[in-house]
Amino acid sequence: MKRILILIALVALAAFAFGGCGGKADAKIKCDGGCGMELAKDDCQEIDGKCYCAGCAAHVGHDHGTMEQGDAEQAEKVACAGGCGMQMAQADCQEIDGKCYCAGCAAHVGHNH
Repeated sequence: MKRILILIALVALAAFAFGGCGGKADAKIKCDGGCGMELAKDDCQEIDGKCYCAGCAAHVGHDHGTMEQGDAEQAEKVACAGGCGMQMAQADCQEIDGKCYCAGCAAHVGHNH
């Protein structure tokens, strides 16, 4: 009986260790461009092995000579309407009722915080 309980405990421990406690979709990573934005791994634009938001990727791409004609619009910074002071690329903002919000402020819009 003790062997079965030990085996069950080891299987549960292995499942937790290899599966993690959160889904991969929930994982947030920080933009390597220095803007402070956190984004999902699926949303990052990888350049030279680093992960960037759309705004920083446009600047990095420009520095590497890879900026395309349409990327100039993404490089323009806008202020978050939520009052946090964050500046972000137009492509990274979440528009709500005609105003541009960062991901953090957009989550709280309409909650009367």
